[in-house]
Amino acid sequence: MSGSGAKDHLLQIIIKDSGVGIPKDKLDHVFDRFYQVNHASQRNYEGPGIIRHLDYISSKPQMYTICDTEEDCLSMSKLVLDRAEIRNEKVLLDNVKDSYLPFSDGGFDLVISFNSLEHLTPLEDYLMEIYRVIKPGGQLVGGIPCEGGLVWGIGRYLTTRRYVRRNYNINYDKIICWEHPNFADFIFRLLERFFKQEYIKFHPLSWLSIDCNLVASFVYRKEKG
Repeated sequence: MSGSGAKDHLLQIIIKDSGVGIPKDKLDHVFDRFYQVNHASQRNYEGPGIIRHLDYISSKPQMYTICDTEEDCLSMSKLVLDRAEIRNEKVLLDNVKDSYLPFSDGGFDLVISFNSLEHLTPLEDYLMEIYRVIKPGGQLVGGIPCEGGLVWGIGRYLTTRRYVRRNYNINYDKIICWEHPNFADFIFRLLERFFKQEYIKFHPLSWLSIDCNLVASFVYRKEKG
């Protein structure tokens, strides 16, 4: 547009990245649908991400260990911890060794796992490793989607499933079966085989069951002795 009044007819779009930043060589893809900066979807472990739960802890941990099978994901998370002035170490996991965690027995007071247990198979093997590295009296804190529940299934059917089937020539149901092999009720049954339940809360309707909710948060403790 040209002329003295051109600015009155312009639409300005501003993108603000509140995370760890977008690589310069990826900026041209900001408006590309479903563009993924890295191919971390092939990982056996979900990465630590930008660690949003730091806003909810009352004191800084003495040491924060982050682990992933992708170096890029570890670097991103480490930057967040460095900015928060939290002493940390990053551990690159071997994707070939399945559930094995390269840590000593009882080495952690707390293990945090948000939106990962639904992906891991065989889940029992992973939980055995998590149990092993938590010290007696330590906790497992996390959250999972209410996969397998009625509301979750209806929501997916009416939104993402419908969109993908309409726009892409792929088997959406097969992808979900591969991506989320563990239903929420199965995860909780296995958790209670290893740990003592301290807290479970469903969202958004906390007084109702898995079938009526979208996500669940939890705290489990490894009993002493």
